[in-house]
Amino acid sequence: KLVTVQRNGHHHFEIAAIAVMGSPLSLETLNEQTFDLRPDTAESYVRDGDTFSDGSLRASFCEPFAIEVSSEGPDNNVWVVRRFRVEDTESNAFTASVSEVIDLVNRVRQQVLS
Repeated sequence: KLVTVQRNGHHHFEIAAIAVMGSPLSLETLNEQTFDLRPDTAESYVRDGDTFSDGSLRASFCEPFAIEVSSEGPDNNVWVVRRFRVEDTESNAFTASVSEVIDLVNRVRQQVLS
C-alpha cells in the first residue's frame, strides 16, 4: 500500500450501514466470511502531538472504507463504514462513494447469509 502522511488528515463524519444484524455466527466466523470483501485501503495522518522522542512525526492509520464486525450483547453485527472529510462532499465522486457503500452492504449480506 502506498501511504502518504497528511497533517490533521482526520475524517469529519462517516456513513455506517448495517449489513448483517443479530447474527448467531461468531465474530471469528463473520470476520473470515467477509475477509475477501474488505476494501484494501488505509490512510495515514498525523494528530497534533503525535511525535517520536526525536521530534519526527508519528503517523496514525485509519481505514476510510471498511467492514467492521462488532458484538452487541449476544448478537454479532457486520457494518460497512465509509469515512469522509467535509471537502469530500463537494466533489463529484461523493455520490459514487455512497453507491460503493450500498454495493458493499449487498455483497456482505449475500456472502454471510448464503
